[in-house]
Amino acid sequence: MLAEYDALPGYGANGEPAHAACFPEDGINALDAVNLLFAGINCLRQHVTSDVRIHGIITNGGSAPNITPDYAACRFYIRAGSREYLNKLYKKVIDCAKGAELMTGARLRFKNFENSFDNVRYVKSLQSIMEKNLKKVGIENISSDEESSAGSSDIGNVSQVCPTMYTEIALEAPENVKVHEKEILKYLSSEYAHDKMNKSILAMVLSAVELSQNSNKF
Repeated sequence: MLAEYDALPGYGANGEPAHAACFPEDGINALDAVNLLFAGINCLRQHVTSDVRIHGIITNGGSAPNITPDYAACRFYIRAGSREYLNKLYKKVIDCAKGAELMTGARLRFKNFENSFDNVRYVKSLQSIMEKNLKKVGIENISSDEESSAGSSDIGNVSQVCPTMYTEIALEAPENVKVHEKEILKYLSSEYAHDKMNKSILAMVLSAVELSQNSNKF
Protein backbone atom coordinates (compact mmCIF):
# COMPACT_ATOMS: atom_id res chain seq x y z
CA MET A 1 0.00 0.00 0.00
CA LEU A 2 2.12 2.84 -1.21
CA ALA A 3 0.88 6.25 -2.30
CA GLU A 4 3.46 8.45 -3.79
CA TYR A 5 3.45 12.14 -4.42
CA ASP A 6 4.11 13.78 -7.76
CA ALA A 7 6.14 16.77 -8.97
CA LEU A 8 4.65 17.65 -12.37
CA PRO A 9 6.72 19.86 -14.69
CA GLY A 10 5.12 21.15 -17.87
CA TYR A 11 7.65 21.74 -20.63
CA GLY A 12 7.28 24.19 -23.50
CA ALA A 13 9.81 25.08 -26.17
CA ASN A 14 9.79 28.09 -28.49
CA GLY A 15 11.78 27.91 -31.72
CA GLU A 16 11.76 29.64 -35.07
CA PRO A 17 9.40 28.65 -37.90
CA ALA A 18 10.78 28.00 -41.37
CA HIS A 19 9.82 26.20 -44.57
CA ALA A 20 11.21 22.74 -43.88
CA ALA A 21 12.06 22.07 -47.55
CA CYS A 22 13.15 25.47 -48.91
CA PHE A 23 14.77 27.17 -45.93
CA PRO A 24 15.52 24.52 -43.25
CA GLU A 25 18.66 26.39 -42.18
CA ASP A 26 16.52 29.25 -40.90
CA GLY A 27 14.46 27.14 -38.50
CA ILE A 28 14.84 26.31 -34.83
CA ASN A 29 12.87 23.14 -34.24
CA ALA A 30 11.01 23.20 -30.94
CA LEU A 31 9.80 19.63 -31.46
CA ASP A 32 13.43 18.50 -31.65
CA ALA A 33 13.91 19.96 -28.18
CA VAL A 34 10.93 17.98 -26.86
CA ASN A 35 12.20 14.78 -28.47
CA LEU A 36 15.65 15.33 -26.96
CA LEU A 37 14.04 15.84 -23.56
CA PHE A 38 12.35 12.44 -23.90
CA ALA A 39 15.68 10.92 -24.91
CA GLY A 40 17.41 12.49 -21.92
CA ILE A 41 14.76 11.19 -19.54
CA ASN A 42 15.06 7.72 -21.06
CA CYS A 43 18.78 7.80 -20.26
CA LEU A 44 18.06 9.11 -16.76
CA ARG A 45 15.83 6.09 -16.05
CA GLN A 46 18.92 3.89 -15.98
CA HIS A 47 20.24 5.72 -12.92
CA VAL A 48 17.32 6.12 -10.55
CA THR A 49 15.95 3.99 -7.73
CA SER A 50 13.43 1.26 -8.51
CA ASP A 51 10.50 3.18 -6.98
CA VAL A 52 10.76 5.96 -9.57
CA ARG A 53 8.25 6.35 -12.39
CA ILE A 54 8.57 9.03 -15.10
CA HIS A 55 6.01 9.16 -17.90
CA GLY A 56 5.07 11.89 -20.31
CA ILE A 57 3.09 12.90 -23.37
CA ILE A 58 3.57 15.45 -26.17
CA THR A 59 0.66 17.90 -26.09
CA ASN A 60 1.79 20.07 -29.01
CA GLY A 61 4.16 19.00 -31.76
CA GLY A 62 3.60 21.49 -34.57
CA SER A 63 0.96 22.21 -37.18
CA ALA A 64 2.26 20.86 -40.51
CA PRO A 65 5.10 18.54 -41.59
CA ASN A 66 6.55 21.12 -43.99
CA ILE A 67 6.84 23.85 -41.35
CA THR A 68 9.55 23.71 -38.71
CA PRO A 69 7.63 23.69 -35.40
CA ASP A 70 8.23 26.96 -33.57
CA TYR A 71 6.31 25.73 -30.51
CA ALA A 72 6.09 22.32 -28.89
CA ALA A 73 5.00 21.20 -25.46
CA CYS A 74 4.88 18.08 -23.33
CA ARG A 75 3.81 17.05 -19.84
CA PHE A 76 5.39 14.63 -17.40
CA TYR A 77 4.45 12.92 -14.17
CA ILE A 78 7.45 12.24 -11.95
CA ARG A 79 6.91 9.84 -9.06
CA ALA A 80 9.17 8.59 -6.29
CA GLY A 81 8.83 7.00 -2.88
CA SER A 82 9.90 10.06 -0.90
CA ARG A 83 9.70 13.82 -1.20
CA GLU A 84 13.43 14.20 -0.57
CA TYR A 85 14.40 11.95 -3.47
CA LEU A 86 11.74 13.40 -5.75
CA ASN A 87 13.11 16.92 -5.27
CA LYS A 88 16.52 15.72 -6.46
CA LEU A 89 14.96 13.86 -9.37
CA TYR A 90 12.93 16.91 -10.38
CA LYS A 91 16.13 18.93 -10.76
CA LYS A 92 17.66 16.22 -12.95
CA VAL A 93 14.63 16.25 -15.25
CA ILE A 94 14.87 20.04 -15.56
CA ASP A 95 18.56 19.65 -16.41
CA CYS A 96 17.54 17.27 -19.23
CA ALA A 97 15.17 19.98 -20.49
CA LYS A 98 17.90 22.61 -20.29
CA GLY A 99 20.23 20.33 -22.22
CA ALA A 100 17.65 20.03 -25.00
CA GLU A 101 17.35 23.81 -25.02
CA LEU A 102 21.13 24.16 -25.40
CA MET A 103 21.35 21.57 -28.19
CA THR A 104 18.59 23.06 -30.34
CA GLY A 105 18.57 26.78 -29.57
CA ALA A 106 14.90 26.63 -28.60
CA ARG A 107 13.79 28.61 -25.54
CA LEU A 108 12.65 26.60 -22.53
CA ARG A 109 9.77 27.43 -20.19
CA PHE A 110 8.57 25.04 -17.52
CA LYS A 111 6.09 25.03 -14.65
CA ASN A 112 4.05 22.71 -12.44
CA PHE A 113 0.70 22.27 -14.16
CA GLU A 114 -0.93 20.43 -11.22
CA ASN A 115 -0.53 20.31 -7.47
CA SER A 116 2.22 18.06 -6.16
CA PHE A 117 1.57 15.08 -3.88
CA ASP A 118 3.64 14.03 -0.87
CA ASN A 119 4.44 10.44 0.05
CA VAL A 120 2.18 8.66 2.54
CA ARG A 121 3.35 8.33 6.14
CA TYR A 122 2.01 5.01 7.41
CA VAL A 123 0.87 4.49 11.00
CA LYS A 124 1.27 0.83 11.93
CA SER A 125 -1.28 0.93 14.76
CA LEU A 126 -3.96 2.29 12.40
CA GLN A 127 -3.08 -0.35 9.83
CA SER A 128 -3.55 -3.08 12.41
CA ILE A 129 -6.97 -1.75 13.41
CA MET A 130 -8.11 -1.47 9.81
CA GLU A 131 -6.84 -4.95 8.92
CA LYS A 132 -8.72 -6.46 11.85
CA ASN A 133 -11.97 -4.75 10.86
CA LEU A 134 -11.59 -5.60 7.19
CA LYS A 135 -11.41 -9.26 8.16
CA LYS A 136 -14.40 -8.79 10.44
CA VAL A 137 -16.57 -7.61 7.52
CA GLY A 138 -15.43 -10.42 5.23
CA ILE A 139 -12.38 -9.08 3.38
CA GLU A 140 -9.77 -11.76 4.06
CA ASN A 141 -7.19 -11.44 1.28
CA ILE A 142 -5.10 -8.62 2.74
CA SER A 143 -1.58 -7.53 1.79
CA SER A 144 0.44 -5.17 3.96
CA ASP A 145 3.07 -4.61 1.27
CA GLU A 146 3.46 -0.83 1.09
CA GLU A 147 5.08 -1.09 -2.33
CA SER A 148 2.14 -2.87 -3.93
CA SER A 149 0.87 0.40 -5.43
CA ALA A 150 2.75 2.86 -7.62
CA GLY A 151 -0.09 5.33 -7.92
CA SER A 152 -0.33 8.74 -6.27
CA SER A 153 -2.89 10.47 -4.07
CA ASP A 154 -3.29 13.71 -2.15
CA ILE A 155 -3.84 11.54 0.93
CA GLY A 156 -0.05 11.71 1.18
CA ASN A 157 -0.26 15.44 1.89
CA VAL A 158 -2.84 14.78 4.62
CA SER A 159 -0.65 12.11 6.21
CA GLN A 160 2.17 14.63 6.67
CA VAL A 161 0.09 16.69 9.11
CA CYS A 162 -2.16 14.15 10.89
CA PRO A 163 -2.30 10.36 11.46
CA THR A 164 -3.82 8.80 8.35
CA MET A 165 -4.94 5.35 7.29
CA TYR A 166 -4.61 4.58 3.58
CA THR A 167 -6.04 1.37 2.17
CA GLU A 168 -6.67 0.18 -1.37
CA ILE A 169 -9.52 -2.29 -1.83
CA ALA A 170 -9.37 -4.69 -4.77
CA LEU A 171 -12.53 -5.13 -6.82
CA GLU A 172 -11.94 -8.87 -7.27
CA ALA A 173 -13.92 -9.02 -10.49
CA PRO A 174 -14.18 -12.38 -12.31
CA GLU A 175 -11.63 -11.24 -14.90
CA ASN A 176 -8.24 -9.64 -14.33
CA VAL A 177 -8.88 -5.93 -14.89
CA LYS A 178 -6.66 -3.04 -13.82
CA VAL A 179 -7.12 0.66 -13.10
CA HIS A 180 -7.28 2.90 -16.22
CA GLU A 181 -8.19 -0.04 -18.47
CA LYS A 182 -11.48 0.34 -20.34
CA GLU A 183 -12.49 -3.23 -19.38
CA ILE A 184 -12.93 -2.14 -15.77
CA LEU A 185 -15.75 0.25 -16.67
CA LYS A 186 -18.39 -2.47 -16.82
CA TYR A 187 -17.64 -3.39 -13.19
CA LEU A 188 -17.77 0.09 -11.65
CA SER A 189 -21.48 -0.14 -10.89
CA SER A 190 -21.56 -3.90 -10.50
CA GLU A 191 -22.46 -6.06 -7.52
CA TYR A 192 -18.74 -6.59 -6.96
CA ALA A 193 -18.14 -2.86 -6.62
CA HIS A 194 -21.18 -2.29 -4.36
CA ASP A 195 -20.23 -5.21 -2.15
CA LYS A 196 -16.68 -3.99 -1.68
CA MET A 197 -17.81 -0.42 -1.13
CA ASN A 198 -20.28 -1.41 1.60
CA LYS A 199 -17.75 -3.66 3.32
CA SER A 200 -15.05 -1.00 3.14
CA ILE A 201 -17.31 1.68 4.59
CA LEU A 202 -18.33 -0.64 7.41
CA ALA A 203 -14.68 -1.44 8.18
CA MET A 204 -13.86 2.27 8.31
CA VAL A 205 -16.80 2.97 10.61
CA LEU A 206 -15.78 0.14 12.94
CA SER A 207 -12.22 1.47 12.99
CA ALA A 208 -13.39 5.01 13.74
CA VAL A 209 -15.60 3.77 16.60
CA GLU A 210 -12.72 1.76 18.04
CA LEU A 211 -10.39 4.75 17.89
CA SER A 212 -12.94 7.05 19.55
CA GLN A 213 -13.52 4.58 22.36
CA ASN A 214 -9.84 3.85 22.94
CA SER A 215 -8.15 7.10 21.98
CA ASN A 216 -5.79 6.99 24.96
CA LYS A 217 -4.17 3.86 23.60
CA PHE A 218 -2.97 5.43 20.39
